[in-house]
Amino acid sequence: MRTLRSAVTVGILTVGAAVGLYFAYEFVTQYRVEGGYRAWALIDDARGLVTRSRVLMAGISVGSIESLALERGKARVDMRIRPDVTLFCDATLAKEATSLLGEYNISLTRGTDERCEKPENAALECCKLCRSQPAGGSCFIPDGGRIEYVIESTSIDQVVQRAGSMAVELQRISAGVADVVADVRLVSQRAAAIFGTD
Repeated sequence: MRTLRSAVTVGILTVGAAVGLYFAYEFVTQYRVEGGYRAWALIDDARGLVTRSRVLMAGISVGSIESLALERGKARVDMRIRPDVTLFCDATLAKEATSLLGEYNISLTRGTDERCEKPENAALECCKLCRSQPAGGSCFIPDGGRIEYVIESTSIDQVVQRAGSMAVELQRISAGVADVVADVRLVSQRAAAIFGTD
């Protein structure tokens, strides 16, 4: 009887684990975009990003990360974007935290159509390509095109480094304040001795 109970318990746990894995797989793959077009960007730090992470615009899922790779010392993020979402040449990308556990998503802004006409955007590859096309068309990032405007977020390591340098600076300032207080004390003692007051 005891052996049968152990076998049933193991069977129930196995089925429960299989069901849990299935739902975890479905949760992860729900963000995958079929069709659409590809866009990519180079970022300094890809920690917390994984393939199939969501790509958001205005908080709405518009794509997913297809791959992450190292390119020229930076992280290359390849994304698949829904076909109904267009990105202009000056679209921006930012990595945003989604939880305190270190999970991140990519957030995009669409950009504007008239930016390729401005001189400061003349160097954008997308704008160069757009200007080489017949006039009258909008300047969209093409399939396989690069998102060149990246807003880098501050990492926890950078915050800790800044806090460390601030602590050193605060120690230096407090030593200076202590010197000023000692000088004020000395001046007040001398003034008391000269004027005969406490």
